[in-house]
Amino acid sequence: MELPFYLKTLPPEALEIIRYYKRLGNTVAFTDAIIQSTGLSERGFGKAIRRLVTKGYLVLDGDQQYRLTELGQLAVSELPESDGQNPEPAPEEPARQRIVEREVVLAALAALVADKPATITVGFAPASGEARDTGSLDVLLRLSVLNGQPATAQETSLIVGSRAAKQTFTVTAGRFKQARLRLQIYQTGDALDEAYSCGGMYVDLDVLPPGATARDDQLAYRTTARFIVGE
Repeated sequence: MELPFYLKTLPPEALEIIRYYKRLGNTVAFTDAIIQSTGLSERGFGKAIRRLVTKGYLVLDGDQQYRLTELGQLAVSELPESDGQNPEPAPEEPARQRIVEREVVLAALAALVADKPATITVGFAPASGEARDTGSLDVLLRLSVLNGQPATAQETSLIVGSRAAKQTFTVTAGRFKQARLRLQIYQTGDALDEAYSCGGMYVDLDVLPPGATARDDQLAYRTTARFIVGE
């Protein structure tokens, strides 16, 4: 019996998890039991479970256990007992990867004014060398400020290609002599089991008293971010 069309869009590892729920006869299963019964590696399980959660087949239900949604239960009920697509999982070959570097620039006023919002720009220089042929990178930027606002780190996601890219943040310095910015750069995406730290920087900026007039000139601070790409 042929698989329903919507199940054909799932990767083999995700189908293996759906088959496990069918054999289990229950709507809830623990992570360790799924991995042990399906024979998936932790990496393969991680990729498959993220796809099933994203597509709405499973939800995290408590500590390390996943529950079938209505869509997941439908998939289990429509999965044939034998679809001819349930061979023993083949050993996963380690993906060939390499590291590429991208120059990152943080631009800010030479001095901030206390209680006055200021724009911070984080930019990626155009790719050069090997980095020009890596395609798009899923990037998460996290900017936090000490002695200022917002009190919690700001996060934003962007896709960085071979061309220059930038993102702006707004911070407000408190009534201190200096404010410290912390930039953290992460790589995300389905190919990674978790967010990968690519680097970052600290920048200390002088703070002028409230009402002072700051110069308009900006300073640029540079660092190198390292990303994982496939061969």
